[in-house]
Amino acid sequence: MHPMNDIATLSYVEIMHPMHHHHHHNPLPTPSSYQPHQPEMSMIAAIDERRRRRMISNRESARRSRMRKQRHLDELWSQVLHLRSVHTHLLDRLNDAVDARDHVLRENAELRREASDLHRTLQGLRREGTDQAAVVTCNTAHLRAAAPCLDRNVVASMDLLH
Repeated sequence: MHPMNDIATLSYVEIMHPMHHHHHHNPLPTPSSYQPHQPEMSMIAAIDERRRRRMISNRESARRSRMRKQRHLDELWSQVLHLRSVHTHLLDRLNDAVDARDHVLRENAELRREASDLHRTLQGLRREGTDQAAVVTCNTAHLRAAAPCLDRNVVASMDLLH
């Protein structure tokens, strides 16, 4: 038996590509004279089958990986849309709060101006004499009667007049 035909001495390259292996002492037989034995053929077929199964398995694994990646991207995109919605809602609430604050600040400034004007008027009346102050006190008596439903600032302003 020729050493090249013994399956134990054949390398993968020699089995798959018998023409590419160069042996110095025993040249490979030519394709026309090289007839592998049945065990060699079944080994080649087994190697091919394993390679085919591995290729199918790798393709399936890559497909599952692409599907996982796509699911992850879909989840991330869903989170982006949700967070944009939350961001818009929070901006609306912030704008409403800023508008309400601005309204309160304007009201407070107006009430301060009115209180200041009333205080100046009262001081002027006190300088002119107590007779005029009594008139103011009488004119605000109806406001005192309605005091339970009035704002604290208004009651405090009325106290300044007395």
